[in-house]
Amino acid sequence: MGRHQENPVRLYFSYDRIANKSRCQIEGCTAEIAGNHGGNLQRRVQRMHPLAFARLPGPLRPDNPTMPLSSLSPSSSSTAKRPRAAADSETAALGPAVTKRPRGELVRMTVDSLREACVELVTANGRPFSLMDDSGFRKILDPVLEALGERAVISSGAVRNMVSEAAKRERERLRGTLRGRPLMLKVDAAMLRGHSVLGVHVQYAEGEGVALRTLAVRELRGERTDSYVASVVREVLKLYDIELRQLYAITTDNGIVSPAEQGSEAQHERAGHGEGDEAIAGGLPASGRGDGLLTLDIYETPGSVAVDMHGADGGGPVLRGVRCSAHVFHAAVGDVLWDGGPAGLVAKVRRISEELLSPNLLAFLNRLGHRGVALDCPASWTSTHDMLEHLCELRAFCQDMAPTVPVLHLTEAEWDNVGLLVRSLHPARAMADVLCAEQLTAGDFFGAWLKCKIETDKVGGPFAALLVECLSRRQHTLFENEAFLAAVFLDPRYKVLLSDAQTERAKSRLCGAWGMIQALAHDVQGRGDANDEIEQMLRARERENSSGSVKCKMQMMSTLNTYASEARLKREENIFRYWSNTSQNNMDLYKLASVCLWEENGFDIEFEMAECTTLESLLEMGFDRNRAEKALAHTGNQGIERAMDWLMEHENDPDIDEPYVPPAGNILGSAETDPSPTEPPLDPTTEVTDSMEEGEGKRPRTEEDKKEQIKRLEELMKVKQEERRERERQEEVEREKQRRKQGQELQQVRQKLQEDEMKKVAEQRRREKMEDRMAKQRVREKIARDREERAQKFGGGSVGAVSSSPPAEAIPSSPPGNQGPPPAKKDYDECRIQVRLLDGSALTAVFKAQEPLAAVRVYVQMNGTDGQDFTLLSPYPRRVYTDLDMEKPLRELGLVPSAVLVVTKK
Repeated sequence: MGRHQENPVRLYFSYDRIANKSRCQIEGCTAEIAGNHGGNLQRRVQRMHPLAFARLPGPLRPDNPTMPLSSLSPSSSSTAKRPRAAADSETAALGPAVTKRPRGELVRMTVDSLREACVELVTANGRPFSLMDDSGFRKILDPVLEALGERAVISSGAVRNMVSEAAKRERERLRGTLRGRPLMLKVDAAMLRGHSVLGVHVQYAEGEGVALRTLAVRELRGERTDSYVASVVREVLKLYDIELRQLYAITTDNGIVSPAEQGSEAQHERAGHGEGDEAIAGGLPASGRGDGLLTLDIYETPGSVAVDMHGADGGGPVLRGVRCSAHVFHAAVGDVLWDGGPAGLVAKVRRISEELLSPNLLAFLNRLGHRGVALDCPASWTSTHDMLEHLCELRAFCQDMAPTVPVLHLTEAEWDNVGLLVRSLHPARAMADVLCAEQLTAGDFFGAWLKCKIETDKVGGPFAALLVECLSRRQHTLFENEAFLAAVFLDPRYKVLLSDAQTERAKSRLCGAWGMIQALAHDVQGRGDANDEIEQMLRARERENSSGSVKCKMQMMSTLNTYASEARLKREENIFRYWSNTSQNNMDLYKLASVCLWEENGFDIEFEMAECTTLESLLEMGFDRNRAEKALAHTGNQGIERAMDWLMEHENDPDIDEPYVPPAGNILGSAETDPSPTEPPLDPTTEVTDSMEEGEGKRPRTEEDKKEQIKRLEELMKVKQEERRERERQEEVEREKQRRKQGQELQQVRQKLQEDEMKKVAEQRRREKMEDRMAKQRVREKIARDREERAQKFGGGSVGAVSSSPPAEAIPSSPPGNQGPPPAKKDYDECRIQVRLLDGSALTAVFKAQEPLAAVRVYVQMNGTDGQDFTLLSPYPRRVYTDLDMEKPLRELGLVPSAVLVVTKK
């Protein structure tokens, strides 16, 4: 006898003893619970029906009848096994409407942290501003604001203002960080849902690594030409007070080139390159040179940099960006996939992947346990590789489903080519992952490039050969970039791969970069003491007594020569530890490496002219070298403006065209000392006026003379600019010829690979036809042997005689005179017939040779057709016997001495 069931919660359930289940009787609930345990039933009602649980009475006594549900008192207690008196007293004390409130938790939060969290929601997490006004979010936010007790307003408009203020603070912080630093500018473009977006980023050395910061992401609303993009970049640089002489290099990067973009480039090549701005279909604009790269033409002086950036007609230094090294690598792989032989095969695989993504096949794949099918993005070759790799895993599935779904059909040769293509792309796919590393040096990039070529060459096959060919051709583009050469030269592991000419170009580039670093360092120090006149005077004297930038560059060239003669570092060594140790002995070389070593961390740029000395600027304007050198010497190399003023004032001097002989100890191009040994030293607190020292007695220049001189200089500048543009056009023509030549060579390689593939397919087809003919011949010979065996078996001849005589076509020809008399043909009186029925069974009987075929038909009807109408046929040679043949004897029908007949439905 069990315990009494006193838990009143059972009033809400009906127990089915047969099914051993308790069914809930509360209105609207049909839940079933296994068993009849009171604790399980109580937890069910307590969780799912709290109001009904609150109306439960005290425990039922064994002699108390079951209380109906309608008589439950709302004032009764909810405890199941407590004394009734205690439950009633507690209910009377608390009242009928007492509910248990959840326990609160102490949370540490301030209004500022709440605001920062809301800003992070709409910025880092990408949530819309309207989230702040949603009813569900307000139910969370309003109690928190009420508990904080401060008058804080958090709404969509308030958060929008917070984001603007936070962005302003971040820009101020970044502006201070970038001030006076050598920078590398990165400009890239992308298309998103029909909108063109331009990203402007900067990269700079920070500690022992590199930092990449985004300056702005702007939507290109105008026509995407080079001048418009340059104007957007000018606005962004002006916003952060970045001077153009801070830019060590520029890179442009459209990401991975898409097939459509390549098609547009090919069309552009056939149409020829026009002058001026030209809009293109996607990515960055094509400049007048036709290379699709951003070009910034800036007039710059060593003393100051203009805030505005002039267009291509303004003259002066030119900063031209080229594709980054990662883009060069992706373009090399794209040459294989999008323009090479595999293009048609990839298109077939893409159609199969699209078919596998249909609901029926996808559900079938999921039931079989296969992972999801990947569909590629044509603009990304890495996704194409993943799609091919996934399809190789589904090869057996596609072959089994091909008879039902013809789209999934590929020949064995095509499946083998897909596998070979995937194996050929494996090294490139591994290198693509390496390029995603944040701290990537030029040496690391070049080492990964060489490893990819070697491993791809080991794979073998036409696809691997084509990829190696494309990588080798694109490698020449890398070495045409002086910034890349300089970065590889600063990597002691790979510098030995550079030729002597490339090493000299790298040294020259690094010397120019060192001059830029030194100039920026002086400017940063000068800004801190801008209000200290004595400090300014002392710095001016220091510049006069120093040997200037030429001496610094000569010292750096000597340091680079010493570095070039050092032994190679092992490839496994840590390049960061090497330069950290070098900083203890040669800080200048360490500073230079910290700026230039990171050239290839997402960048690959071509630097045409980032620093233009005053002497070169004057020569570019058309001034004679003697006059330019003399002007720089007499003005103390104080800038191009001072030099031009001196040239205009002393244009008519009789000795103006004589060669300048610098005094002993002076170095031309540096901050000169006194113009002559007899003259007193310059007073740094006053203006340098050479007209008072050398031009006394000459009449002063009038305003008309100055205007005329300025007009003449402007004409000279225009002439020089035209010459420079003409020179650039000639260089562009040469580059275009070289590019077309390389394209033709690549096309020849592709054509040769296609011809080899066609020859291979034709040879395979011929081999298959030959195998088919041989198979048919073997079948014919086997049939002939079977006939001979049957004739020997049922004809009564000896086995040895039959086996000794080969088939008729195999009997060698011999003269008629040598042959004996032909063997007598045996006459058979009986015929042995085997009949194959519809169910696969066989009947065998012996008939007279003169009996008609109808006798055989009657015998079959009586023994095996179950009354069905049928027709007899001979399988080989195939012959269907009609009603007319039924009256013919078996001998006449060729069924003697033995034959096989097949029964078919009529």
